[in-house]
Amino acid sequence: MLCADGEIRDINDTTSVPQVLLNNGEDAETTEDTHRNMFERTIKLFAAQAYRTILVTFRDMSYE
Repeated sequence: MLCADGEIRDINDTTSVPQVLLNNGEDAETTEDTHRNMFERTIKLFAAQAYRTILVTFRDMSYE
């Protein structure tokens, strides 16, 4: 995945979870999740607030 700072990371790498995306009983200091699961958390949060979500993807391809 392409991060906001331009760094490319594997979607299965772990990262800390922002407070707004934590589930009941989770602690921001100790909770980590994969980037893939962070997308799912975000989509569920947006859906609960009746927001629509759009995901844009790309893949580098060769002429071969």
